[in-house]
Amino acid sequence: MSRQIFRAEALRRHAAPQSVPAAAKEVGNRTLVLLWCAVAVLTSGLAVLTAAVLRGGG
Repeated sequence: MSRQIFRAEALRRHAAPQSVPAAAKEVGNRTLVLLWCAVAVLTSGLAVLTAAVLRGGG
């Protein structure tokens, strides 16, 4: 029984592979999210540094 389920799952995966544009779009979306996170971290770090300099602590 489990062999049939395994075979059906393998056939289903083989029959409907993820298209290349969809995979590229997913990678692009992840890259965009990571880029936005990096920008947010750098911006907050710059804000903290600027506040420290303006207070005379830098």
